Amino acid sequence: MKIAHLQKVSLQDFPDTISCIIFLAGCSFRCPACYNANILELTAGRVTEQEIFDFLEKRKGKLEGVVITGGEPLINSDILPFLEKIKELGFKIKLDTNGSSPMLLREILEKRIVDYIAMDIKAPREIYDRAAGVNVNLDNIEESMKLLSQFGIDYEFRTTMCPIINDNIQKTKSSGSLNSNEFKIREMNENDIEKIAEWISKIDKNAKFYIQPFVPEPGRLLNPSLEKFSRTKEDVMRKGKEKSGKFLSRVEIRS
Repeated sequence: MKIAHLQKVSLQDFPDTISCIIFLAGCSFRCPACYNANILELTAGRVTEQEIFDFLEKRKGKLEGVVITGGEPLINSDILPFLEKIKELGFKIKLDTNGSSPMLLREILEKRIVDYIAMDIKAPREIYDRAAGVNVNLDNIEESMKLLSQFGIDYEFRTTMCPIINDNIQKTKSSGSLNSNEFKIREMNENDIEKIAEWISKIDKNAKFYIQPFVPEPGRLLNPSLEKFSRTKEDVMRKGKEKSGKFLSRVEIRS
């Protein structure tokens, strides 16, 4: 397991919990809008486990929880003993995941190691691959969604309204030449959010669903083309929340 970064304190990432954040290197997706592009490869690992546990030992009684994020934490088959050791130190654990590894997620849920899970739902089913940047096994995503609804552990689904890159298109320029490197990009809208809410409702109508804005991060996004887009407008997120209300009762905007 490769650890890319340690954020020593956070008041926002773990609900009602003062926490630190551990960023694990590596990911199964290549989301164009990812703002952690610098840690998507395993070679980004530069913090040792010993450094993490030395830090946590010193923070007993000061920090309440630990957020495990990435990248995608569950690409690491050896994450279980790491989580267990954190738990033994007395910290609550929040896990962020993209849901691509349901077998390992099930094992973690069965062991009751984590206290809170946040699962990203990248997009409606029909454009999931475009939001994730890879061919996604949607059966795995849906299995992870179902697992969260079955084990009684506090959890949320969340969607960031990032721009969506459609198929590579050829565009005729005024000169008459063609450029096969041009892409058609559109912003995610309230109809996309409605479709995601409907999908979630078929698994758990009582699930918490958070709508998050896309925030351009110059120099950090995996696809720099998305930097020209502005932060998601509040009225678009409100419309998404309203439409989601037809399917889910616990929808919030996280801005």
